[in-house]
This record gives sequence, C-alpha cells and structure tokens, in this order.
Amino acid sequence: MLLSIVMMVKNEEKYLDKTLNALIPLMEDINSELIILDTGSTDSSVDIAKKYTDKVHFSNWNNDFAHMRNISISYAKGDWILILDADEELINYDKLKNFFNSDLHKKYNSASIELKNILSEDEKGYSMAPILRLFKTIKDLDMKVLYMNNRYIKILYITV
Repeated sequence: MLLSIVMMVKNEEKYLDKTLNALIPLMEDINSELIILDTGSTDSSVDIAKKYTDKVHFSNWNNDFAHMRNISISYAKGDWILILDADEELINYDKLKNFFNSDLHKKYNSASIELKNILSEDEKGYSMAPILRLFKTIKDLDMKVLYMNNRYIKILYITV
C-alpha cells in the first residue's frame, strides 16, 4: 500500500460527501486506502463515510486533538500518510500523482499540499493554502512528535 488517506470526523455530513468524492480519482490512480475515525457523530457522517470505505473506526472524543489524530494515523497501512479534514477538498491531484509516480517520493519524507478549506455555508468563502499534510510513515516513532512537531529530515513543497 502506497498511500493512506486519514481523516477524523464528527458531525461533518455537510461537507463529507463532497470531500470524499473528490478523492476517487486519486484513489483510482494510486494504490491507497481511506481511513476515517469518527469521534462521536450524531448525524449521517458515518453512513456517508461507509459509502467510500469499509475502514471506518470509532473513538470517543477526549479533548486531546493530537491524541485523536494519532489514533486515526495508527490504522494506516500505507508507506505515506495524507491527512485531510472533512471540510477540505483536494482540487487537483495531478501533482500528487506525479509525486508518487516519479522518484520524488523516494527522496523526501514529507510534502506540503495545497488544499481548499471551505469557510462559509455557501462554500463561496474558502482559503487555499499549502499545508504539511503528506508524510512518510516512519516505524517506531512517536506519532505525536511526528505529527505535532513536524520533525522531518527533508521537506519538499508541492502544490496539489
């Protein structure tokens, strides 16, 4: 498995279907899995997630974002992990696909990707920003240190 796409959700029915649907072309082109950790949804988020993956896991929210993120990452089997939020949309995956189809993914431990973060109800308000959300899985490393402190040897900036 090359790529694990990992998400945490709670009551995200408003954006989740659109976010997950945007991942289909990427997942068709790259050997990948979609992992979703639900932290206590009371809406239809779980049903929406199950339309896209059978890897839906559950953990009660404990007010420790890093701990919950690490739980979601712990299910990943891929060589690389891509972290997405339910209100973020992967617009153009071509550069990400090229990253994996070239030798670049063998030279770096992480990469920034550009995501569309939806900020308003009508989806007209959004931001585009490069964010370090793609990183190589490193065995036997404290994921809290890895995720929270961004401790990487080499960083490549790509806009996706």
